[in-house]
Amino acid sequence: MSYKRISNIILCLFVLSCIVASGCVSTYSTVKNPVGYQSTQSGTTVPFSKVMNPSFARSYIKSDIITEVEFLSSSFQGFSFEEGDVPDGYFPFQVTIPGGNLSSTQGDIVFAPKSLFKTILPLKPGDLITLRGGTLVRVNSLFTKAVAYWGMVGDRPRVFFQATNCTTAATKVASN
Repeated sequence: MSYKRISNIILCLFVLSCIVASGCVSTYSTVKNPVGYQSTQSGTTVPFSKVMNPSFARSYIKSDIITEVEFLSSSFQGFSFEEGDVPDGYFPFQVTIPGGNLSSTQGDIVFAPKSLFKTILPLKPGDLITLRGGTLVRVNSLFTKAVAYWGMVGDRPRVFFQATNCTTAATKVASN
């Protein structure tokens, strides 16, 4: 057998094992901070563009930071969540940075406690929201990285914001 034929067989076996493994393992994993990690000080205000940047997002995992966003939408055209994306007891909606593109169909994703649904439901695109919480960072599995190597999917981490509280101009007025 020629070397080229053997290398093609090995490549085919590798691809086949990746396909089989994809049904056995998730396509991503949630990043956790190492034991003893010091998160950002509670109540610190951080610009949303920095919070959602993959280079900084790990600094805000399970943090209690404050950031301001503009509501974009509670629908997700062209986006599908994988099983386990949305934490139990939370619902997703889309936001953008203050002054961001409100005509976009896809913004950054925030998960808020279901108890806050009545606060978020009446919002219109562009309404300001003050969020408190931290990030969830999901990285691709080895299989997804292998597929990304061949250009079939992106390989960047997925960053979400998990809010513990949301305040809008309407709720600030109502609480006064």
